[in-house]
Amino acid sequence: MASYFESDRGRDPLTTAVSTVGIVIRYGFHLVGALVLGLIGLGLFTLWGYWPTVREQAPSFRLADPALERLPVRALVAESRGLGRVEIRHYGQVHSRGQDITVALVLPPRPGFGAGSIAGEVRDLPDLRRLPTRFGSTHWDLETRHGEVRAVDLAVNADGLRKQCLAFLSRFDTTAFYIKGWYCEGDGSRPSPGHLACLIDRLELIRPLAAKDADAALRAGMTRPMRCSGSPVVQTSDPRGPNPSVARKANPYAPPRY
Repeated sequence: MASYFESDRGRDPLTTAVSTVGIVIRYGFHLVGALVLGLIGLGLFTLWGYWPTVREQAPSFRLADPALERLPVRALVAESRGLGRVEIRHYGQVHSRGQDITVALVLPPRPGFGAGSIAGEVRDLPDLRRLPTRFGSTHWDLETRHGEVRAVDLAVNADGLRKQCLAFLSRFDTTAFYIKGWYCEGDGSRPSPGHLACLIDRLELIRPLAAKDADAALRAGMTRPMRCSGSPVVQTSDPRGPNPSVARKANPYAPPRY
């Protein structure tokens, strides 16, 4: 049987050329469509891996404070390729008139990944994501047996109820895990940074963490003596300018200032 192109021998050359171009365009269009669909499918598959999956598991940690145990407790565990593993405990509720504290323990997808600014990290948490918030300019250094934690003033408007809070993010020496969250008072008063530090100091494991290095680092902190305090962040720069005596110590050949 003669092929399609052999049947074109008796045709006008212009007609044959136009027919050939049409075939190339048609198959080229199908090829481009297949490539586009393949790229879309690959993108959806990749995004699916980064979409968090909620696990029906209890978090591996708790805050061992008797006063918190009397509050309603909710828990959430989520995992994804881009997020890592996040275990969250809510003590109380941010829209209630009582105190509440939320702590998220994050096992990043790789060490050193994820811990950014306090506002950016805390706004990602489920309950706070849906509420109007305003971060203040006063920052606090919290000392705990697990390491240093940085906090900042936070105001939350929960259905007309304005709560004074502190948002916090750990600055531990380890990069295997970090914690973040917020703490609010329910009577309208500003929460105490020292009290928040003492609550974080009581963080303990009730079962092994999913990552061995994070589990070992957290258990090492649990063996240290309890310590907790909070103080305003001391700036490392002087708004009045450089101190002449310090400048001379750094450079003894610098001319004196009068």
